[in-house]
Amino acid sequence: MAQTKNTFIKSRMNKDLDERLIPNGEYRDALNVEISQSDGSDVGAVNTSLGNIKLTDFGLTDNCEAKIIGIFADEESKNLYFFITNFIDTSPDKLSLFASRTSLCQIWRRDVETNSNTKLVEGSFLNFSLTHHILNINLLEDLLFWTDNRNQPRKINVNNANSSNSSNPTYYTNEDQISVAKYYPLHPIELLDNYIVDYNVTNSGGGTVVSPAGYWNLLNDIIPTTASTGVGTGLTVQITSAGTSNTSEGNGNLVAVKIIDQGVGYQNGDIINIAPKSGSAQITLVIETQSTMKDKCSEFLPSTFEAQTSATTITSGTFFDAGSVNGSNFKGSMVKITTLSGVDLTPLGAIVTDVAFTSNVFSLKIEWKDNPQSISVAGAKLVLGLNPDYDAAWPGDCEFLKDKFVRFAYRFRFNDNENSLISPFTQACFMPKQNGYFLSQKRSVNTGGAVSDVDVYDTELAYESTDLGFFENAINSISLKIPAPQLLNSNVRSFSELNDKMHVEEIDIIYKDDSENVIKVLDTINKAEFNSINSSYITYDYQSRAPIRVLPSDEITRVSDRVPLKSLTQEVSGNRVIYGNYVDGHSSVESLNYEVSAAAKSIILDPPTGIINGNIKKEYQNHTLKQNRTYQVGIVLSDRYGRQSDVILSSLDDFSTNNLFFGSTIFHPFYGLGEPTLINAGPPPETWPGDSLKVKFNSEIPEETGVPGYPGLFTSYDPPSISNLTPGFDYKVAQTGASTTGGSGLGLTVDYTLSNPPPVDNGFITSITINNQGSGYQNGDIITIPGSVSATPGNTNGANATFIYNTNSSPNLTGWYSYKIVVKQQEQDYYNVYLPGIVNGAINEEGVSSATRATISIYGDNINKIPKDLLDVGPSQTNYRSDARLSLRVENTSTTSKQYYPGTDIESVVSLSELSDLGVSLTKTSSLTKTGGSTVIMPGTVELQSPNDNIQSGMSVTAIDSSGNVSIPQSEGAYVFSYYVDNTGKGQVNIKGTTNSIDPGSTLTFGPAGIIFNSNNNPIVGILSTSKSIGVAEENDFSAQLAIAETKPTKSLLDLFYETTTAGIISELNSAVLTGITNLDVPIGITGIGFSLSEASVGPTTCTNVFTLLNIINAPIVNVTNATGVIISVIDGFGSNRFGEFIINNNNGQFTIVTNKQAGQGFYVGFDSRFTEFVFTIKLTLNGIDKFKTFSGEITNVAPTLLLPTNPANQSPYTISGSTIIPGSIPLTTYETWAFNAINGSGEVVSQREDLRWTITSIKAIDGQNKDTSNTPFSGDLRIILPANTPSTANVEPYQIVLQREYLNVKNFIKIGEAILPAPGVNVTSLSQFIGNASYQSVDAAYVVFFCRSVLLNKPVASATIDPDGPGNWSDLQWWPGGDNSNNNANPTTVTANVGDLLEEVTWQVKFIVEDGGGIQANEQTILIRQLS
Repeated sequence: MAQTKNTFIKSRMNKDLDERLIPNGEYRDALNVEISQSDGSDVGAVNTSLGNIKLTDFGLTDNCEAKIIGIFADEESKNLYFFITNFIDTSPDKLSLFASRTSLCQIWRRDVETNSNTKLVEGSFLNFSLTHHILNINLLEDLLFWTDNRNQPRKINVNNANSSNSSNPTYYTNEDQISVAKYYPLHPIELLDNYIVDYNVTNSGGGTVVSPAGYWNLLNDIIPTTASTGVGTGLTVQITSAGTSNTSEGNGNLVAVKIIDQGVGYQNGDIINIAPKSGSAQITLVIETQSTMKDKCSEFLPSTFEAQTSATTITSGTFFDAGSVNGSNFKGSMVKITTLSGVDLTPLGAIVTDVAFTSNVFSLKIEWKDNPQSISVAGAKLVLGLNPDYDAAWPGDCEFLKDKFVRFAYRFRFNDNENSLISPFTQACFMPKQNGYFLSQKRSVNTGGAVSDVDVYDTELAYESTDLGFFENAINSISLKIPAPQLLNSNVRSFSELNDKMHVEEIDIIYKDDSENVIKVLDTINKAEFNSINSSYITYDYQSRAPIRVLPSDEITRVSDRVPLKSLTQEVSGNRVIYGNYVDGHSSVESLNYEVSAAAKSIILDPPTGIINGNIKKEYQNHTLKQNRTYQVGIVLSDRYGRQSDVILSSLDDFSTNNLFFGSTIFHPFYGLGEPTLINAGPPPETWPGDSLKVKFNSEIPEETGVPGYPGLFTSYDPPSISNLTPGFDYKVAQTGASTTGGSGLGLTVDYTLSNPPPVDNGFITSITINNQGSGYQNGDIITIPGSVSATPGNTNGANATFIYNTNSSPNLTGWYSYKIVVKQQEQDYYNVYLPGIVNGAINEEGVSSATRATISIYGDNINKIPKDLLDVGPSQTNYRSDARLSLRVENTSTTSKQYYPGTDIESVVSLSELSDLGVSLTKTSSLTKTGGSTVIMPGTVELQSPNDNIQSGMSVTAIDSSGNVSIPQSEGAYVFSYYVDNTGKGQVNIKGTTNSIDPGSTLTFGPAGIIFNSNNNPIVGILSTSKSIGVAEENDFSAQLAIAETKPTKSLLDLFYETTTAGIISELNSAVLTGITNLDVPIGITGIGFSLSEASVGPTTCTNVFTLLNIINAPIVNVTNATGVIISVIDGFGSNRFGEFIINNNNGQFTIVTNKQAGQGFYVGFDSRFTEFVFTIKLTLNGIDKFKTFSGEITNVAPTLLLPTNPANQSPYTISGSTIIPGSIPLTTYETWAFNAINGSGEVVSQREDLRWTITSIKAIDGQNKDTSNTPFSGDLRIILPANTPSTANVEPYQIVLQREYLNVKNFIKIGEAILPAPGVNVTSLSQFIGNASYQSVDAAYVVFFCRSVLLNKPVASATIDPDGPGNWSDLQWWPGGDNSNNNANPTTVTANVGDLLEEVTWQVKFIVEDGGGIQANEQTILIRQLS
């Protein structure tokens, strides 16, 4: 038998072509089949699809609400992955509710081959919802990715999730572990730490003693300590004691204590026990916060003094003769004492505690703690100014950082080899040698064959070399304090929890050299190192080593994570995960209320003398804010996972609140005369700490703004929170860990701050944070904070604070979490020009003093700093222009240099020429001074032995006396002020620029212009156009002294903000803002707002209570005329903004919301409540401070009204014809009686007919009559309709009365009430004009008509056979067409009777209700309907 065989290798259904044209391999139709994809001979064969069988219920049989919302099949491993939950988000947007802690959220894996189940993850933190199925799941190697368009994209490692197959897996427990976007380390590395700088030894009983006894004989034993007070750990000391035995208890005194390891966590005043081998002593620590940037290589400080004492003994705390050197500036410095041969005699910790200088005798008082308290010195050498950080055994490279500006940051590497973003970098770890000060140096000078050490000043070296030789990095050792992140739902910051709670495997320390365009990894700390550190910081000691590797370029440019907030779809391609139809990021506020100022680092300018934190100038002690620059300061917000906002600027940009603070942008000018004023906060001499930008926040970063997409602020998992604070009063001291009373639980403690400063006897609580959450508390518990001094029965002068404890807050894990300060400053590259003084006046204009001209000598590197303008120059041109613009910062005088205050003055370089091109001779000439007479002290006039016409004004002068010794070297800068021949024919030369003397018979050599430094080398001379007189004129004893000018900076074209080291958590910032507010007119919030509006209301209607702004003590701010309010948005349940339907009223700071409706207009509650459910966001503003509040409101529904017929003639029972066909047109008035009318509760008339629903609740026959069937072919009494008491076995049709919206009958649709189309009384000829089915029990309409279904009357209910030839009365033509009762031999005929043939009438009792769109019903009504056949 012939067979037809086909293979469908294309596996494609094709219904587009005629079946005769279907190509081979395709098919036209198929059901429940699959095409074989094997590599065997059956490829393309049609196989029957397998059916379904029950695999498992995952043990959730009792949880009937749990459903699978996502499934993924991994064919390679034969594993199925299931996502299960029972939680339903019932919020309007189906996103706002977080899964409750009791809800079921699980991920399971089923091994198909072994039929085994493994629960991978469980916990409400998964936040699954039955409203959001997980349709996009991918397995990339061992990482399972999914997205549900509800949460941010997630992933788990299926191998790590539950490797032990536990019934309660705990590997994944929070969002940090499963989010694709990883935690962003927001805090920069800190360069401050507490150091033990001193200690006091006491005995265990507390009395101060010099040498606690009871020790064995110990020599430099390393001893661990224990803390008597405080929480520090790890302090180790080295002690020496003078006991009588090395093996048993003795009475030896404690001789010496040396701190070997400072440990961690110690605070000033902590008492530490030292009790080795029976001895007993304590030390009280003196702690000081210092920068961790140290110079470990230099034994001495930049400036030291040496002296030789004549004393034979030095006793601690006693003055002794230190020689004839004035070392008064070295009080507080460390001392080194050595013999003349170099043997070190210095007691440990010897320090200068007092100095005296009388009668050329320098006396010192030196103190130390160890025994003995007196040492023999016998004319020892003293060196004052030891470097306390010097470590001779330090292993680092002392030269590595010398020429580098380096910064440090860190990042986390997580368990799936993902890297976090890089933290903010530190500032450049740079401190110039000599702390940036111009000092002097010893140099060997050969004078007349004799070599001697002379002081050479840095100011002289600066203008000689045109750079600063000492401007190198003095730092070589840096302790990098890396902060631990704050864990979710915890205030804990500990590295010991980092791996368990966040799955951090490693910490990379990042290195950036400002001279390079790459970022490098310095070192990596693995979890084995940090898991044991139960501290909020881990310290990495950087010892000037080179980094180990360079980061790839894509990691350098990754400054913000772009993982979507939520995504509808995802797919993988290769090793990439691709998201589609996603929400990219957050919206941010348009502006924030903050102000910016610039001032010295240690102060804040409100109040102007308030020192807020001395550590500000310690961490980066030589860093300062550049003057004469414009800074724009912005805020960047970030969520916990690195999604960042655009730069947010200040809302106060258009004005300044005072003369010190401004909006986002501030110009920091050059200081004026007498500035800056030093703050004498420390021991003299106080030095200028440098400037910094200050940002003052006037209000918090808001929780809500009304901006679409604004995420709110971060809230952790179900974190307890505090609301409705009543601040109390008469508190005295802020507390940490304060106990509470009230509520249903135990153990709740809080930290609170008081009004700052608290009024006398009336301090009130300004902010509260939870210290310990306690247990057993219920949501809404009212808690009291005892502590008000006067809060006693009957005393009204005090009151304890109370608050409401909220225990079931919904988390907001992707809300704004942190902030950082960013700065834009585009005036960047500039040079300092180090000049050998400025000559007042132009040298090519006879050196006349001038207010508009000055001359400078340009050589060395200054040639590049003040370049020639080489555009449009000729081949023989010798005079050039320059675009350089100079601001003078240090001005030369005739004897020294001093600070210059340029203000807004900028000096222009109008001419650049070589010295010889200005007509100045470069030829040297010599003359002898007269041989008689006395030595002439300069400046002054000397007489030459003979005239010399080659001498010119301005020429340089050097002098060698008759013995060959140089009395005025070239470097002295002496020059000819004037030369003339007197009336006796003798040459007279007036010399200035030196204070040296010229002996008779000296040889004077005159060279190129002396007032032009380096004139022998024909330097470039610059002529300046000045705004006022600067420099020293020739006639005013000009001498070479350092002057410094600053070139105009190059303005960068990059419109970029740069990250600073100022960053933090928003909740901590907001708390600080509230703590700092003391003005009771400063708003911090808005009172509660309740919404109440009935649909019966029309016209302008107040729909809220009165609400106001709140001040710091939670009191309403009223009677303020400058408060304003606006409605930001009114969002209904569909997401539409309907703010135009409401307005805000303001009565001197007392606000209400009013409907924006005309008379007669209002609302109605319809079938879809989303039309009348609103979320309001408002903004109230006072004194430039914006406060936002979001609240919800719903229109109140009012019951509908049923309008029954009022005409007595039209009361029930109503008669309705049951005819199948009603011939002809039926007058409308015939049916008005049957129409019932209702209105909803809306006061708006045009809406009263909307959204009404009629429902028949009951129908029963209470009376009826059948036709007489005795004269019919049907025998018996066919009771088609029976009374109400008919037995239930009777044949009664249950629903013969139905409702029809606005139309009557099926055949002839006559419109009797208002409807859509057609007009009243017009026949409807097409069913397409009918609003629904022909009959139904419930209908939505304003009018309804009751009628009988005509199809019922056509229902056959009986049949009979008629024999025309048989007996009977067949006169009724209804049954027999012949009707003549004749014997016509016709065949028997079967006839059928319908309901309408046999029914005479029936009376129905109908009960019905009408309800409005909100579900409120009018009273049930009962009518009787008499139905006629």
